[in-house]
Amino acid sequence: MTTIQSISTVLIIGLFGSFQTMSTDKNEFQKFDPDKILEQLQGTWTLSNDTLATVKISENIWTFIYEDESTSSDSYQIAITDSLPLYVDPKNNSEFLILANQNDTLNYEIFGINDSILSLMYFPRGNIHVYKRKKK
Repeated sequence: MTTIQSISTVLIIGLFGSFQTMSTDKNEFQKFDPDKILEQLQGTWTLSNDTLATVKISENIWTFIYEDESTSSDSYQIAITDSLPLYVDPKNNSEFLILANQNDTLNYEIFGINDSILSLMYFPRGNIHVYKRKKK
């Protein structure tokens, strides 16, 4: 076996192993845990394309703030679910955020959340909202 064949074999085995690892990690990540998601949401987030728009999340209350102002109608109770049958096929393995107050209900799919970024898709329009965590 030549050196090039040996290197190719190692690369192919390495790539295959990486895909298996990614697949395993993804399955572990997909365990639905609404409490963990709510914990990750806590804090203040700034909309990436409008720095005057922020969201403050405290316990299970989501408050929209614009130019440092909000009203009681800007606050919503948070519910986290693994289905949103009105908009998404129940077989879809996703997590959803439902915000509700006495005047309105807002539905989002959680595309991703980590220590610095929150990415959501709004239903029914499909708008993508990307927030950056505001540093304390």
